[in-house]
Amino acid sequence: MASSERESAFIAASSRGSLVTPLVGAAWALLGAVAAGVVLVGDGPVALGVERLAPLAVFCLHVALGGAWSWRALRRPGRGGVVLALLPAVTLLGIVWLPAVPHLRRVAETAGAHGPSVVLVTLDTFRADHLGALGGSASTPNLDQLADRGLVYERAFACAPLTAPSHACLLSGLAVPEHGLRGNGGHIDVATVAATIAARGYRTGAFVSARVLSRETGLDDGFSHYDDAWTVAQRLAFVPVLHPLGRMGPVERSGDRSVERALTWLASGAAPAFLWVHLYDPHVPYAPDLAHAPSPALLEGARAADEAARRAGDLGDVEGAHADEGRLLYSAEIATVDARVGKLVDALPTDAIVVVVGDHGEALGEHGYWFNHGALLHDPALHVPMIVRWPGRGDGVRVSGLVATTRVARILDAATGGPAVDLASADDEVLAYTPGQQNRRPPAGAIGRHTVPTAAIRFSAEKVVARKHEPAEYFDLSVDPGELSPIAVPAGREEAAIRASSVAVPGDDADVERLRSLGYVE
Repeated sequence: MASSERESAFIAASSRGSLVTPLVGAAWALLGAVAAGVVLVGDGPVALGVERLAPLAVFCLHVALGGAWSWRALRRPGRGGVVLALLPAVTLLGIVWLPAVPHLRRVAETAGAHGPSVVLVTLDTFRADHLGALGGSASTPNLDQLADRGLVYERAFACAPLTAPSHACLLSGLAVPEHGLRGNGGHIDVATVAATIAARGYRTGAFVSARVLSRETGLDDGFSHYDDAWTVAQRLAFVPVLHPLGRMGPVERSGDRSVERALTWLASGAAPAFLWVHLYDPHVPYAPDLAHAPSPALLEGARAADEAARRAGDLGDVEGAHADEGRLLYSAEIATVDARVGKLVDALPTDAIVVVVGDHGEALGEHGYWFNHGALLHDPALHVPMIVRWPGRGDGVRVSGLVATTRVARILDAATGGPAVDLASADDEVLAYTPGQQNRRPPAGAIGRHTVPTAAIRFSAEKVVARKHEPAEYFDLSVDPGELSPIAVPAGREEAAIRASSVAVPGDDADVERLRSLGYVE
């Protein structure tokens, strides 16, 4: 009898196993597919090269581990084995994969709008005085050609000398205090123009080349495809519990790679599309591609000049002793990014509306600040190139008035069916802000400045600068274009000084009260 009972139990267990094992296996396979999809998130048809293998590798690893666990668990008698086999699958589903599903992006889209595609190209760390169309000495034939076929803004100024806050200004049309992203690593508090464009039926895609513009900033708002991960670890970071993996791997990728992926995405779906491509190449460390790198003879000459200047005591610090070499490499980086822009623009439809703008400039020794940005609000860090090619709306037009780069959002809005915008009008002022670089180690080859939060209001020929807990300064740019001799704020600019001070010291009750008395706040 005992033997018969054992046989019956064995048959029941076998029957249970024959039914449950496939179900457990199916559960693990389904979760593995979700895992693979998370790794592939945001890539779809633009997953190129070995990246095609990443989702397959994750799927196989997931299923293998799940199969081994389930096989051991199902050998346990009774229902405990089934529960134990399914427990990891349920845990992964609830803690890991389900929270990651909202990050999955649509791969195939059908545009519902009508009109030309619109392309925004942002150039990181690009000084306006290096654009050939503005008289710069760097080699920029592609950008110059684009300027010849559109509008070039001679005095366009960024609202921040840092990548993330400046891009938030470009995409929101708001100054830093209004959109809330005050420094790299923050989060934008308002909607961007991309959300408006997407609501009109445009396909929306963004391809960024630096980790500082990851979706953590909120700049992915409105983009159905936001390409900010270029390693498997960064893709896995879309899973909440694996978020720290997003900080692994390189902080940037080649602009050439970003352009390739952007063009593949653009060709993968219906028109019209709104495409944003961010090129990070001119940022330190300067590493121009071989096609644009200075010749060995030029580099040797620059190093010799730096050494001579160092021996003569003409340069005040060790990094400044690399002045000529650094400037030479920076110009080569400008030529490199110009080639990237040419490759992108040449592949676009002829009716595409193209906006090219710098996010901020770079200090090349001005004010003792070498090969860096972010600490000061002098013109070298804020004066940027800005070009708009809008077929039928200007051909070789030069706009000489002061223009804030916050206008870019309004231009993009108008180009996709929004209210019309006067492309050639001038702005009254540009409000700029930087949180400073307190206790920040400067990049290799750069001299850092430990500065406090600073705000500036740039007028056509004047500038007011206010630093936290310091008296405001005033520059008359008509006689002091290098901003070397600050003077007391004259009558007529006190209001600007108070506004700048309020921005530099957010939340300061005394400043807010002064602003309220002047009618700037309610």
